[in-house]
Amino acid sequence: MEDYLINMKTFAKSIILIVTISCNSSINVFERDIKENVIKNVITDYSLSEKRKNVVYLIKELDSTDKVYSFIFYERKWFSPKLSDTVGSKTHSFPTRYLKYKNNLYLWYSKDSIISKDLIKILKNNIYLDSTLIKKEKGEIIVEADLPRIKTDEKKEYFYYFVCKKDISNFVKIKSIKNINVKNYPNFDCR
Repeated sequence: MEDYLINMKTFAKSIILIVTISCNSSINVFERDIKENVIKNVITDYSLSEKRKNVVYLIKELDSTDKVYSFIFYERKWFSPKLSDTVGSKTHSFPTRYLKYKNNLYLWYSKDSIISKDLIKILKNNIYLDSTLIKKEKGEIIVEADLPRIKTDEKKEYFYYFVCKKDISNFVKIKSIKNINVKNYPNFDCR
């Protein structure tokens, strides 16, 4: 009888642990889905004013708070993966998600996603991949003179989006030609 009670206690503890793990992973999936919807709303809003076609944009999450998601949104001409950025791997330095919308390509990084074959195929087909970092990591580029010269766009525009976590339809968009300090969030009603 005593063994039966010990087994029942162990079984009950196991069930509680499984339920706790399930709830925590559900919260993480739910949070990721909300963030995906926020990014898609940002893309939709941006595309209302953007008339250019066949442009690639990178969306990066900045320091979000407990009330506000914050993103920077800008055009990219190319992406340079590292040796560790391979198909099927997680990364912190290369986009993992994309959306083609109104003839433009939007890319972003999600910590829960991996680099997919589809993403690499899209970037390769549009000549948006650059192998400079890989060559440098392999030791094929040793001196600075061997590095390709990259012309930067001095008139680059940045778009900052600040989105309420409790109501993702409530957001502020700021257009700037220079980086702004996102620690100074815009003052808008986000409860």
